Amino acid sequence: MFIRISFLSSFISIVSCVLGQTIAVDSDKPQYHKRVVALGDLHGDYNNTLEALRLGKVIDSRGNWAGGSTTLVQVGDIFDRANDTIQIFELLDKLRLQAPLAGGKVLTHIGNHEMMNLLGDWRYVDEAEIETFGGVEKRYEAIAHGQIGQTLRKNYRITTRLPLHPAAGKLENDFDPASTSTSNLSHAALSFVHGGLAFGLPGLTPYPSYLNNLGASLVKKLTERTELPQPYPPSTERPTLPETVTQEEITFNGAEGPYWARDWALTDDSDELCQQAVEVLNSIGCERMLMGHTPLDYIMFTRCNAKIVIVDTGISRGMMDAPSALEIIYTLTPTKTRRTWVEKQVGTAFYRNDTTQLWSDAKEVVGDFEVWH
Repeated sequence: MFIRISFLSSFISIVSCVLGQTIAVDSDKPQYHKRVVALGDLHGDYNNTLEALRLGKVIDSRGNWAGGSTTLVQVGDIFDRANDTIQIFELLDKLRLQAPLAGGKVLTHIGNHEMMNLLGDWRYVDEAEIETFGGVEKRYEAIAHGQIGQTLRKNYRITTRLPLHPAAGKLENDFDPASTSTSNLSHAALSFVHGGLAFGLPGLTPYPSYLNNLGASLVKKLTERTELPQPYPPSTERPTLPETVTQEEITFNGAEGPYWARDWALTDDSDELCQQAVEVLNSIGCERMLMGHTPLDYIMFTRCNAKIVIVDTGISRGMMDAPSALEIIYTLTPTKTRRTWVEKQVGTAFYRNDTTQLWSDAKEVVGDFEVWH
């Protein structure tokens, strides 16, 4: 749904062609506001990572946090294709510490290339990147047991349900299906994952803890091995999962798993696809699924009226050399009518030489939300 906004001295007049009426917004009461910035795959390019962060207006000229209360989300794939792996992990860890001091937050995710590197699959690792660690053994030690391995275990998740309003729940909690009947903002949340939450994927409930716990268990098993596998290549033997993995973890690491799936990105819009997207979103209590993993045409793209958003543009010079950042602005504004609010969400893609609005939705909701503001 799209609305036109015009600012007047005492109130904002919101004209909705869908609702067919004018809604007088009460400017004397506080508006709730949340800003989210999402970055796609970074693939070892520190300078382009800095450029993407600046496009999202979350760092200053010295690479320090300047995003205020913004929540920054990176959807995985820091490893491979370029040589600045260490610098990017250190930068994100620094911002993770700085952001809360200004009311912000940094959320990071595990992509397929993180899992590949932990497994010993180094097909996309450049020799020069290995040397930045001091050689093969030191690189293995760093990503399995050293600082990178430690931050992967502690700070990187498989998927996130990010509430846009407190009435949609807390970041650290699972979606409560019962909230659908008690709050009109139960689905005011975004789902982030590297590849996608495929239709029919086992473990979509409880969300997100089931998938995150599986991911944490697999990462733990990969990083606790005392004998590290030979990197592939140059080894002729492709690495396999440890013998201790469960069948659930094997399925989780498969082609339809959350950091490998590409169906949402590669399947054209259709009634069937969009119905499947709605069913998945309803089950996890979210309005949209945002993911990386599959860059197309240097730009972000959406499907099913932006229920599906692909944020990967090939930021790294090892991919498409196309830095970008997605900004999501969420507002909940009180109207002149008691307990009635206008909920609005706008998604805007920022590129080197362009800015594109990907969606703008608004609707009227009823509820006692003022207690949160």
